[in-house]
Amino acid sequence: MFFVEFSEPFNLTIGKKSLSIQKDIFDQLTPSLVPIILVALAYWLLSFKKLNSTKVIWIFLILSIIMYSCKILAVG
Repeated sequence: MFFVEFSEPFNLTIGKKSLSIQKDIFDQLTPSLVPIILVALAYWLLSFKKLNSTKVIWIFLILSIIMYSCKILAVG
């Protein structure tokens, strides 16, 4: 089975309490919400914007490099 995994390193700290945005909020509401959004974005780009799959892959690759450089994405 193919599985898409995405993790983000943001932690929300209020006083002495620290919350991981993805683990404590997103995954409790809907597990794997972020990968579902990414797949929906890819579908939208392919169908409504009339881009081919190569351009969508390049867009995701460039965005992921930029987001990793800005510490929005994390490895693992």
